[in-house]
Amino acid sequence: MERKALILNLIKDIDRRKKIYEKRMYRLKRIDDISETIISFCGVTSSSLLLVGLSTANPILMLIGTVSGILSTISGTVKNAYKVKDKFEACKTTYLNLNELSRESKIIMMRNHLSATDLQQLLSDISHKLSLIDDTAPPINDSAHIATKNN
Repeated sequence: MERKALILNLIKDIDRRKKIYEKRMYRLKRIDDISETIISFCGVTSSSLLLVGLSTANPILMLIGTVSGILSTISGTVKNAYKVKDKFEACKTTYLNLNELSRESKIIMMRNHLSATDLQQLLSDISHKLSLIDDTAPPINDSAHIATKNN
């Protein structure tokens, strides 16, 4: 029964970590979407204002268009430097892997009459898969880990 309790605690920990990565994944997706919208808006505004400014010889429109183009370029560079998309993909992969491991483990635990050998094998499999997931997972800061643990 000690192995069973250990496995259940491990599954609970996997579910807690899964929630951390899910929250981070959705936050990064929102940041990526908003930044992409801002970059696109600045780029379109720049092109439109520069075209209208050149056709009407209006220096104010050309200045605003130029500034908008500069903002678009700077925003794109900052977004690429922070690699928001890559961080999102890493969190998504980790979340999906933890979700699969949790579901798989719960299904096995639902079987009746698991022998001590079966429990030991499951514990070994969970440990092995968890170490593989941890090798590629982005690090979790301690405050997020503790906050989720307390909830």
